[in-house]
Amino acid sequence: MLVNEMVGIDMSWDIKILATDINTHSLKIAYLGRYPKKQVEDVPAKYLKKYFHKELVGQEEFFQIKEFLKKRLIFRRLNLLMSINRIKGPVDMIFCQNVMIYFDAGTRKMISDQFYRLLGPKGYLCLGVSESLFGIDDRFKLIESSIYRKNM
Repeated sequence: MLVNEMVGIDMSWDIKILATDINTHSLKIAYLGRYPKKQVEDVPAKYLKKYFHKELVGQEEFFQIKEFLKKRLIFRRLNLLMSINRIKGPVDMIFCQNVMIYFDAGTRKMISDQFYRLLGPKGYLCLGVSESLFGIDDRFKLIESSIYRKNM
């Protein structure tokens, strides 16, 4: 939704978002794009109206993502330790939030090497607020808290 808002009506942009997880159940839920009202409480009303259809199932309200937005998403199972090398770059931005904290320094270095390979020139890497590349990889420049840009 945010990318669509940023691009506006410039349809020349080829926007594809690869959404990955190691958990196939989580991917199935995300692919359905159907959320109970309670899960979208924090989504601004203008986004709910623009990007979702409201559905009533029994007494419960659900919000179903609209097809034009869903078409920009590709869902794939991904294990960062085993299958990240199957992804072809370059990509403009990687969001990997609250994942790296579970790995030791050597594994974080291996993952950051793969991210560096995948990112295009001046690509962005967004980590979780409790994550850092400090002491792991100096090929990324810290732009602001948890946001890095690939150095060339």
